[in-house]
Amino acid sequence: MNNLSIERFPKSANRSLKAWSAADEFLINYCTEHKLNEKPTAVYNDSFGYLTVNLAGSSLFSIVNQKSQERAILSNLAYNNIELNADNLVNPLADLSAKVDVALIKVPKTLDLFELYLQHASNNLTDGGEVICAFMTKHFTKGMLEIAERYFETVEQSKAVKKARLIILK
Repeated sequence: MNNLSIERFPKSANRSLKAWSAADEFLINYCTEHKLNEKPTAVYNDSFGYLTVNLAGSSLFSIVNQKSQERAILSNLAYNNIELNADNLVNPLADLSAKVDVALIKVPKTLDLFELYLQHASNNLTDGGEVICAFMTKHFTKGMLEIAERYFETVEQSKAVKKARLIILK
């Protein structure tokens, strides 16, 4: 986690609740390992800002559909003295101001929202871009793969790491 501090928003007295999951960690490790963190990126469904804070840069967009997400991301960016242009926080119904090479999706619990994210990502990716979706294995459904196959030609799954998996779409 690169010595960054990420907190839940609103703050919780329950110390066992973290602001990230094993799926978030797997996604960051995958990005680092494959040098995807150096490419223009869009992050979807980042509940508390773990992904955004770890990947923050001028070519990062964070797609937010809830005010609480936006507040958590901005709070954690400020707490870590990281700046992100307000124009880089985007509603999933708006196009990005520039195409991205990578889209990172923390798979939401509703498949309709997952499909909205995939549709938005596919419309805003460069040719040859890829989408990496992360989820906890206990939340996996076949519907995830069926939806992904509607938008992407290549759909691959990773092996599980700490009960988290990735779906890699090209």
